Amino acid sequence: MTDQPNPDGFILVSLDTLRGDVGALERLAEIAALLQRRLHGLYIEDEDLLTIAGLPFTREINLHTRDESNLERNQLEQQMRAMARQAEAMLAQSAERWGVEWQFQQVRGKVTAELAKAAERAGLVSLLASSQNSYLNRLLPQEQDDLRRLLQLSCILLPAVITAGEEVVVVIDSSDQTESLLQPAQLICANRPVTILLSGGDTPLLRQQLEQECSQRGISAAIFDTPMVSLGQLETLLERRKPNLIIMHQRNDLLAAQLPEKWVQRMQVPMLLVQQPAAAVA
Repeated sequence: MTDQPNPDGFILVSLDTLRGDVGALERLAEIAALLQRRLHGLYIEDEDLLTIAGLPFTREINLHTRDESNLERNQLEQQMRAMARQAEAMLAQSAERWGVEWQFQQVRGKVTAELAKAAERAGLVSLLASSQNSYLNRLLPQEQDDLRRLLQLSCILLPAVITAGEEVVVVIDSSDQTESLLQPAQLICANRPVTILLSGGDTPLLRQQLEQECSQRGISAAIFDTPMVSLGQLETLLERRKPNLIIMHQRNDLLAAQLPEKWVQRMQVPMLLVQQPAAAVA
């Protein structure tokens, strides 16, 4: 285990949503290596679930056999500790394979509240998109409020199934997004091919600005004018490319009409959504 990471320099990963999903954790560790960031694994013991387990007549149903058994609080706590140990081991293996520093933390509380609290100290937060384990499926009003706070931060959305790929695609639709999007691109371009897609309408001026900034930053990237009005058009454009990572700004107009987590799940490609000032993600 590594020392305490810089608060502005780590990716928060909720390991209880990624439990057993080695592919998602591997890609996240790869992204952390590309962005030169540490991984901070957080395992949250669900306080509400433990409270339910302490009630009389609580039953546990095996999803495979449909058998029922008594669910005891002590038994559930043991299961959570075992899953936390497994999650820590998975994090260590993936992080060390990619040469990434890591840290593991186990807390108990209301899951979305703990995740939101920890995310405020992180440069980036990872979320599993469109999976039964994803916190994005939480339904209670307070949990939805916590998740809205999360999605206002820079985040990495991970699909449950991830395709292989080398190319990193940066989608830009306005000049005020270039600073925050080019900083991660600058870190990545030394190890992965970078393609920049100009999805807005005023592409000649934006292209000129980008060419100048890429030259100043030493970014070698192919730049294409590809005006689009929907994620569906982006999906059609990328369906044969299967990139390693897609980077967009939270305020990109393509995200206005469709939830990005559902699109990410269908495309099977992780997406880095940048919202905070660039210093928090570069």
